[in-house]
Amino acid sequence: MERAEWNAAYKDVTSGYQTLSSAAFGAYSVYNSRNDDGALLHYTNGSTLCLEPNTIVWNNSWVVDKIRIMDSPTC
Repeated sequence: MERAEWNAAYKDVTSGYQTLSSAAFGAYSVYNSRNDDGALLHYTNGSTLCLEPNTIVWNNSWVVDKIRIMDSPTC
């Protein structure tokens, strides 16, 4: 597997989602590099997925459009 380049990074927020940048929108994969915090992914079809710390999700037919950093590893 070839190492991909980072094209976006997101910070802690107190509430709400952060909209993905144009570089990250429709990405092939999302990696949560945090050690203790989950990343709640929001898809354009309204579905969500909790990405636990230090895990990756590969793109399926859904498109991630927003992300929310959670103060919990399990969202």
